[in-house]
Amino acid sequence: MPEGVNLHRESFEALYQQSVISCGKAHAYELYMDGATAGDNSAWAVVAVAVSDSGRRFLGCLGGLTEIDSGSPKRIGAAHQTNIDAELSAMVFATAFAFFGSEDAQFVIRPDLALSHRFLWIQSTTRQDSVLAKVLHVLGESLPSNIAVEEVRAHCGDPWNELADSVAKHIAKTGVTVGAVPWRVVHQIATSPLTIKWEWLRREKDSYQKTMPALHSDAVWQTHSFCKEDWSVHSKDAT
Repeated sequence: MPEGVNLHRESFEALYQQSVISCGKAHAYELYMDGATAGDNSAWAVVAVAVSDSGRRFLGCLGGLTEIDSGSPKRIGAAHQTNIDAELSAMVFATAFAFFGSEDAQFVIRPDLALSHRFLWIQSTTRQDSVLAKVLHVLGESLPSNIAVEEVRAHCGDPWNELADSVAKHIAKTGVTVGAVPWRVVHQIATSPLTIKWEWLRREKDSYQKTMPALHSDAVWQTHSFCKEDWSVHSKDAT
């Protein structure tokens, strides 16, 4: 966790409690996320929490500024320095972290933005050609069975959601990134022509779509191959 983060009262209490209770074996991992803006900057943050019979325990966090430079190797599709783009960036990284995590572990992604959830499960589409939304579509299309998504209410006192909010605000204000992010895999998905080539079909009428070959889960694109090890090797550096 970066120094100088202004902790919410509930987050402070949860972090203190984990220092005085015994740490049991984790049976699941939760990933909380949030986005924030400060001046001309926006930032995203993901907080990892281990869930055991004795409670929840903070493991670490990732975070960075929202990258909108089309030529940057760190760009994953954000187009503007807005809270929505920051929130969707956080959802992309949380999903990718869980996607490329251990197949034996159970992950629960906890967004506080309903739009993130709907984009992941392909329940919503966008007419603004949002690459971020399409990256979430790609990840959601082949999401493993060991990953669940449960929304959490924002700014309602959940200690870990509040912590993600505090870290995102700190990064937006200071520009200091947190953790080591393996950008290459997600950037490759975002910049692949196959990711966006067939997305326009989603906006066509049902009668037109019925003329096209049926695809699994009503998908309308083809995804390129990527290597699981590309993410898992570097995810150990995220603290």
